[in-house]
Amino acid sequence: FSSLLQASTTLTSLNLSNAFDPMSDDDGAGLIRGLEGNNLRHLDLTGNMLSQKFAWELRTLLLVNTSLQTLKLDCNQINDDAVFFVAEALSKNKRSRVTRFSAAYNLIDHVGFGALLEVCGKPHCKLKMIDLQNNRISRCSSGSVTQSIGRTTSLEILNIAQNRVADITEIGMGMYLNKSIKELICYENNIADDSMFWFSMWGKDKSNLHGTKLHNLDLRNNKLGDRAATHLVMGLRHRKFNRTLKRLDISDNLADPLLVEAVSVFMDPNRPYKYNKMQAEKLVKQKRSEDKKYWKERDWEALQKKRKEALDEAVRRLNSRTDDEVELDMIVGATLASRIPIVRNIAAFSNQMRFGVKPNWQLQAELIQQQKQRAALDIAFRKSLIKGIKN
Repeated sequence: FSSLLQASTTLTSLNLSNAFDPMSDDDGAGLIRGLEGNNLRHLDLTGNMLSQKFAWELRTLLLVNTSLQTLKLDCNQINDDAVFFVAEALSKNKRSRVTRFSAAYNLIDHVGFGALLEVCGKPHCKLKMIDLQNNRISRCSSGSVTQSIGRTTSLEILNIAQNRVADITEIGMGMYLNKSIKELICYENNIADDSMFWFSMWGKDKSNLHGTKLHNLDLRNNKLGDRAATHLVMGLRHRKFNRTLKRLDISDNLADPLLVEAVSVFMDPNRPYKYNKMQAEKLVKQKRSEDKKYWKERDWEALQKKRKEALDEAVRRLNSRTDDEVELDMIVGATLASRIPIVRNIAAFSNQMRFGVKPNWQLQAELIQQQKQRAALDIAFRKSLIKGIKN
């Protein structure tokens, strides 16, 4: 089969996808060796078991190939090392004509993703589409992501949907300078609430926005909250300087429905921009008033809860008092004259004359005085014994 491919000079498209017997890594390497010197333009090897050996032979082919335009490697076992081989070949071959690279449903992480974007930053790169859907990309901080996206002049579609990306700030900062990307597809990731600040900066520097071509930003089914939605609305307020954006989808996120509706209002092409901006600002104002009412109610509920706890504690202490504490409270709450020792003695004497018993506080005071006297006598006795021993 390899010899037949080498002998063929008219073959321009080869599709070996989803075969009944998937191609192994060694078979894929042999296939690529057979394509050397061929004028193939489109190669589709979807649904096989290709990995590093295949990628190494593909690297050798891409270093000299000047005809291949489309390369599809979906549903294989392509990892970071394999992608690095492909990226190295595309970076070194200045006559490469590869415009579409697809490696969806593989094992690629942030290292391979960063290597591909560094290739896009090369002046000779002709890549227009990179599809890395459903891989293992966990972040976008490997390599010079911002610089590469800012420098690329050929990349139009970047698909990193269904990965594990939590922060796309570096991609966003690159988009601030990019003048070629039309579609940025990031749905079903883990994009956090604080990773959309870059979008709010759009429009503040009018000179950079005249060249942007982004018309589709897909952020569905992530973890974007109210903060991210607010940043998107702030960026869309400057949309009169950026008319290319036609679709911005943040559905199935954690943001408030009012903010999601405000973003969709900005995207309405059937009404004037000023009207959309006015309606969106009304929705944002409604959201703020609801938030203020919500937190006011929460504060009131917290205050009432605190008061109820203090009241319950006071009732508990009141019900658990002893007789001595009750009488002591009555004495403390009495008039100032009754707190004078002479007045208290007169009251105790009258109480004893009337009822024949002393009050509890007086009995307790006498008991304490007796204990103090016994302790003093005991200390004096011990001192005398010690003095007798020394003598």
